Amino acid sequence: MARHVRSGGALIIEPWFTPNQWHPTTPFILVGEVEAGKVYRLSNSIKEGQLSILLHHYLRATLANIEHYSARIELGLFTRDEMAWAFEFAGMEARYDVEGLMGRGLYIGKHDSRIRCGLVRPAEVLGKANRAAR
Repeated sequence: MARHVRSGGALIIEPWFTPNQWHPTTPFILVGEVEAGKVYRLSNSIKEGQLSILLHHYLRATLANIEHYSARIELGLFTRDEMAWAFEFAGMEARYDVEGLMGRGLYIGKHDSRIRCGLVRPAEVLGKANRAAR
């Protein structure tokens, strides 16, 4: 993470769900229009271990034919402690905003070139935030 940020710069991460927050939903369909055709998206979500998996199937109907596309999106489910460790391992000092942009929290990490990646102690700022939110 730190290699993408200049010394003194910030890295802001809006997290996906934690393992306890992720609840797969029932399948659903979205319908829309693109140019002269219709687009349908059938979606489902499942959980495999520490992964949330989003399964999407798209049908695009035009005057000439019907096209099918699919996507499997895998997103890791990380606890706040695991996220804190990732920042610490990257040599970044981080703090956690409980509310964030959409209610899932927000991690704000600061790059400090004096901290050596993988050799740091737990970030006190994030540690205090974790204890306060529990």
